[in-house]
Order: sequence, then structure tokens, then C-alpha cells
Amino acid sequence: MIKKYISIKSIIIFIFFIFPLNYLHSETLEEIATINLYSIDLPKFYKAETVQFFSSSKKSYGKYLCYKIIDLIEPQIKQLQEIERKQLIIIGIDSIGNSIFTTFYDYDNNTTKIPPYLLSKRVYGSVGDTVIAFEMKGKPGKLNLKPVEKELEQIVDIKVYLQFKNLSKEEEAIIFKPGTIIYPQDQKSVRWLGNVKYLKIYKINLK
Repeated sequence: MIKKYISIKSIIIFIFFIFPLNYLHSETLEEIATINLYSIDLPKFYKAETVQFFSSSKKSYGKYLCYKIIDLIEPQIKQLQEIERKQLIIIGIDSIGNSIFTTFYDYDNNTTKIPPYLLSKRVYGSVGDTVIAFEMKGKPGKLNLKPVEKELEQIVDIKVYLQFKNLSKEEEAIIFKPGTIIYPQDQKSVRWLGNVKYLKIYKINLK
């Protein structure tokens, strides 16, 4: 399941390796942004969604308050044209230095049917489709939702079906916790990274 990943240095070596030899001396990596997830007040700056995760056999793994990774990335690259976005790589790094290498199109809404999510916390509860408020005399009154807006937002579910039938209890405990990035379209969870601290965005420049 979630495994240790290669270092950033190894990733950069890999990037150079996969390109034709005549590009080896003409290619550079430009750092576009570093997102420190430990220092950002996520609820203040980003919209959260409540996602209920299921296995392909419809077993529920619970509801979690989540953030779409593309929502975290997009403000950092809004100045880039489409051709430049094709050159982006995103590296997730956990709290002990393990990392994962992805491209912009792993997150782009135009190419990814189910977006990758960053798990924040587990949430509970359900709500009916009708709410009635009464004044003291028993007459219908006005309902002030401001005190419970955040709680109500957490009850609106998005259902996501993962690509495997089941997980062991140990695997489930490792994956479904705050700070894990989940790629719902993956056939296996080998890319899923827990305790993510940084998202680093690089652009490959060809000279």
C-alpha cells in the first residue's frame, strides 16, 4: 500500500533519463511554487468537500472532509499558459522526506474523471431534506443557518468508488487519515502518500 518513495534527487535524475540524449544538456527544472500544507489554514483559503469513499464492492470506508489537489495547485499556476502546464511536474513530500512524482494532468479536471483528494478529517452525520423552524407560538419562523453552515457543508456527500474490492484493517488505518493524498482512479494504492507536508511544483524548460 503506501510505501516509501525515492528522493527528489532521484526523481530529477529520472526526468533527465527519460528524455532524448540530445536534451540532457539543454534542460532545466524551474521551481514554480512550494505549498507548505502544515502552515496553511486550509479551511480559510480553500473549499472543502465531504467525500464518502467506497470500495468497488460498495464497502464504505467512511466520510472525510477533503480538498481537491487541483484547487491547491491552480492558484500557483494561474499565470501559465496551457503549453506550459504540459511541462509541469508536482512532487508530494511527506513529513519524513518520502516523495511521489506526478504530472499536472494527474489533477487537471479536463483529463481526470475523479480528482485526487487530500484527506483532512473524518466526519459523521446525516440530514433530512426538510428543515422547519418554529417561533415560540408555534408559527413557522425564519431559520438562521449561519451557526451551522460549516456543519451542514460537511454533511453534503460526494460518493467516490475506488478501484479495488477491499482493504485490510491495517491498510485502511494507514490510508484513511489526515494528510493522505488519494488517487481514486488508481488500480492500486502504491502512489498514495500519507502525512504530506509539501507540494512542490516544477516546470521543465527546454532550451
